[in-house]
Amino acid sequence: LTHKHAFESMLEELQRDLSDVLVPCGIKTIDRALAGGFRRGDYAILAGRPGGGKSTLGLALALGAAKLGHGVMYFTPEMSTDQLALRAASAAASSRMSPIPYERVMAKDWRSQSEEELFYRVATTMPTLPLYYDGSSNLLASEIQSRPKQAAIDFREAGFQLDLVIIDHMGKVRPTNRYKGNKVQEVGEVSEAMAAVGKEENIAMLALHQLNRQVESRENKRPQLADLRNSGDIEQDADLVMFVYREAYYLEQKPEGEGTDKEIERLSALRDRANDLELLVSKNRRGKTGVMKLYCDVSCNLVQDV
Repeated sequence: LTHKHAFESMLEELQRDLSDVLVPCGIKTIDRALAGGFRRGDYAILAGRPGGGKSTLGLALALGAAKLGHGVMYFTPEMSTDQLALRAASAAASSRMSPIPYERVMAKDWRSQSEEELFYRVATTMPTLPLYYDGSSNLLASEIQSRPKQAAIDFREAGFQLDLVIIDHMGKVRPTNRYKGNKVQEVGEVSEAMAAVGKEENIAMLALHQLNRQVESRENKRPQLADLRNSGDIEQDADLVMFVYREAYYLEQKPEGEGTDKEIERLSALRDRANDLELLVSKNRRGKTGVMKLYCDVSCNLVQDV
């Protein structure tokens, strides 16, 4: 394009109705930081260590967007759809003062009859949300492109529009044999497929990604962009890169010995930070980077504004 045409296109884009572009998640802190929410056609990464809270946040984003009427497809190759639905119901029925951990629900360990009634009342209303789960355990990179296309048709037939696709997590997506044995290239192939389908179908793509152990060797264990360097073309492909960090996870891992000053200090810090979750925006082609503070209870998949 000429300079003139580029500017005409830019001004036309600025005058568009943002409701046609944005996919908010309903968590105000995140929507505000992302200038209104995720964007159709963009490819986002949410990365973290195992236990860091990425799956907890990923499901919270899916539920929040669906509650606002946006069609969401959630790929869960690592977790069964029953497990995911249980976590979703637990989150919907829980509050900060009255959490209902999904492990207690599985054990039918109810604190009261009213708690049990609340859970089942919420669970029976949730199926109306425009949220589809795909629990295929052997998901191929090629299917990342074909299945959302079919899902978009299914959503339209149900009176909705597919706006957001979440993959939890991309390490469970199998590449083709094109780069067999070259892990970096294989991850890059999967990443490329996700970026492509987002643009082709005009849907927001969010891929959860598991970081390697090099984060654990640092004193400051907050993830950073350098931790994606050996992950193919992820950083290059993504329009948005976010990391999750829960200090409580690391505090839980290092008991110092019962009764010692260090152990007393650890337990005190764990109580203070048990529900703290940091969301670090390290790359954002459409806005600012920075750190967001969120409330998180992983036992019931509850994520809220502080």
